[in-house]
Amino acid sequence: MTLPAIGDLDALLLDLDDTILDDRSSIAHCWSAVHDLILAEDPRLAGYFDHIQVEGEFGLGKPERAVYLHVATSLGAAPERCLMVGDSFRSDVLGALDAGMHAAWIDVAGRGERLPATRSYATVATLVELAERLL
Repeated sequence: MTLPAIGDLDALLLDLDDTILDDRSSIAHCWSAVHDLILAEDPRLAGYFDHIQVEGEFGLGKPERAVYLHVATSLGAAPERCLMVGDSFRSDVLGALDAGMHAAWIDVAGRGERLPATRSYATVATLVELAERLL
């Protein structure tokens, strides 16, 4: 998934913070080592997250169930109170559902199809669409 320009991401995250999240909400991000470079490029991104988990440092990667459970524990949240959002159906959606979380798939390819999963999940085209649906 291509990240939006930092200005767009700032606006989206600030909007999410003001309208969707409340004092009890937390945001985490589980990144591969490659995405760690994005934080190095613009450290302002780190300020948006209550927990950042880099797969290489943690020792496991998505879709391993332990990855999702560790993120939930780090946030002090039960898995069933968590929403995983990602663009990889296998890693992000199936992994989160297996850990007992809710999931939203960003269908960046625009396939618009429903893929099989053990539980229901949301499909959106963009983060902006997800934000609008959560409002």
